Amino acid sequence: FEAVYRLEFKEVSGGINVMSFTSPKGENIKLHKPLTIRANHGVEMWLGDLEKEVAVTLQKLMKAGVETYQEGANERLEWIQSSYAQIVMTISQIIWSASSEKSIQEGKLKEWLEIQKSQLLKLLVLVRGKLPKSQ
Repeated sequence: FEAVYRLEFKEVSGGINVMSFTSPKGENIKLHKPLTIRANHGVEMWLGDLEKEVAVTLQKLMKAGVETYQEGANERLEWIQSSYAQIVMTISQIIWSASSEKSIQEGKLKEWLEIQKSQLLKLLVLVRGKLPKSQ
């Protein structure tokens, strides 16, 4: 994750929960498991715990994102629009690298080039259209 710009807190009995984090670009991600901050925990302790929970949350989102992408590769644009931007960027790079390597090994670079051109054209049409501010 690029950076944490803002945290969402919620008061609960026994402390305060960190519920989500927001990137500098406004992308808000709910923590997999809320992090409870207790009055006797120093800032160094709960910030370390927050860093771990952010990592766990992102790992789970990455795993789910790969599975979703692989299940519906034909609906790539829908996947892009319905997923977190940083998850999409990371998974797209992983899929692109693995698919490029496979195309080289199988001697199918021309076919892979055509797939890439098609995907880029569809993405171009999408970004030139009207997108909500959140996308």
